Amino acid sequence: MDIKQFRPATALLIAISLAAGFLSPAMADIRYGAQSDEPAPIADGTPQTLEPAGGLEVIDFDDAAAPCTHTLAVALRDEYAALGVHFSSSAGPNDGGAILDECSNYGVTGFSAPNFLAFNSNNTMSDGGVPRTPEVITFDHAVTDFQINAGVGGVSGAVTIEARNSQDAVVGTDSINLASGMQTLSVSGNDICAVIVTSTAFAFALDDMAFTAQPVPTLPATGFILLAIVLVGLSLWMAKRSGRRSESV
Repeated sequence: MDIKQFRPATALLIAISLAAGFLSPAMADIRYGAQSDEPAPIADGTPQTLEPAGGLEVIDFDDAAAPCTHTLAVALRDEYAALGVHFSSSAGPNDGGAILDECSNYGVTGFSAPNFLAFNSNNTMSDGGVPRTPEVITFDHAVTDFQINAGVGGVSGAVTIEARNSQDAVVGTDSINLASGMQTLSVSGNDICAVIVTSTAFAFALDDMAFTAQPVPTLPATGFILLAIVLVGLSLWMAKRSGRRSESV
C-alpha cells in the first residue's frame, strides 16, 4: 500500500497534465517545471551522493504519479505523515516544494526516477502558491541523522540545510554549490525536530531524503508498559472487591 496519498485535487491536476501531454506538443517545451521557449538544460553532471546508512527511513517521492509542471501541482504537505514527517514553508501557506516528474526538465542526474521535490521561485502553482524556500521539514519524533540530495542543471547557487532541536536551537548545518549531478547534504545531532532548507538559486530539485527511523519500543520498555497495565487492572479489581466486602458487612 502506498504511504503517500495525493489529495483529490492533486489527482485531478495530474490527470489534466497527462491529457495535455498527449494533446499538445508544447508540453515537451518545459524547463524547470514551467513552459518555456528555451531548450531544456543538459543533464551531464556526475552525482556525488551518499547511500543512506542502514536503519534510516528513505523518502524518494516516487510513490505516485506526478505532473510535469508546477502549474498543475500543489506544495507537499502531509503526504508522509504516516512516517511522522511533515512539509511546510515559512514563505507562505501555499508555498514550498512540489513533487514533479522528471519530464519537468531540471537537468539533473543521480536522482531516483521518476519524481523529485522541485522548486522554482519564478513559477506559480495551481493554488497560487510559489514553489520556493524556506522549506520546513518537521518530525513527530526527534531524529539524530538526516540527509537529502540536491541538484539542478544550468542554474548557479547554493543549497543549505539547517537542523534545529526542540528548543529551536541550531544543532547542525551543511551547504553545497548546486551542480547538474546530485550532491548529498547531511546533518547529525541530538534531538533534531526540524530541518530548514534554503537556497540562493531560483530553481533546484531535492530527492532521496533519509532520516532516523521512528523509534520502536524496546523489549524492556514494552515490559514496563505491560506491567503498568497489569498493576492498574489489579488495583481496580482489589478496589471493587473491597467495595463488595463493605456492602456485605
